[in-house]
Amino acid sequence: MSELQPAERAVIVSRYVDDLSIARTAELLGRSEGWVKVTAARTLAKLRLMPQLSESHR
Repeated sequence: MSELQPAERAVIVSRYVDDLSIARTAELLGRSEGWVKVTAARTLAKLRLMPQLSESHR
């Protein structure tokens, strides 16, 4: 995950590691819920394209 921007990493960790809600993540990051949703979706798409995370490398 070192290829991610700090904000992208913060969203992914908050949502999927810490299991925080969209509302709580937005509150912690000082952003809107819409921003969190968009950033999470775009970052997950970015992660899926990373070769080191693809199914063939597992």
